[in-house]
Amino acid sequence: MTPPPHVVRVRTAPDLIATLARYLPQYQDHNPLTNALLLLWIEHYEPGWWHAVDAMLITLDTTTDAAGPHWTHSAPDPSARAIAIILDADADGCGDNGITHRHIREVARETLRPYNIRLAATYGARGIEAGQPVWSEDDDAFHGHVPPDSERPAKGMYLLPTDLMAEKFILSPV
Repeated sequence: MTPPPHVVRVRTAPDLIATLARYLPQYQDHNPLTNALLLLWIEHYEPGWWHAVDAMLITLDTTTDAAGPHWTHSAPDPSARAIAIILDADADGCGDNGITHRHIREVARETLRPYNIRLAATYGARGIEAGQPVWSEDDDAFHGHVPPDSERPAKGMYLLPTDLMAEKFILSPV
């Protein structure tokens, strides 16, 4: 499959976090984007790559359960998975606010359940601004910092590598 000309291959977790400001223009009024759970719906695109097709933002200041926002995309592909991104202004890295973040991951799973979408990975970041730390909530691995604007991926159709997924065993298309 030949990708269209505006395909952007996002290769790292910090780059994924950096795309959020450009990928989610509808949420730019929630600036800075912190204390939120972002669910990124992905579908298999080609071997080793997943296409980000939709996003849902749950503001954690007011929403602590799975009620509220809905996907704008419909009719999920059987390969559909999701990546959860926890934006927590009070966390500095792996393990910070761990109990709260485990609860937020459960909120993510409950939110995805009606759509038959599995959670493939969960990342945490203090925010989407340059220099903010990025880590995996799945294995507490530090992944670096959000890159400066000049190094952020361009706007386009985002493809994510299978390497960004924590639960690779569930990622082969059905």
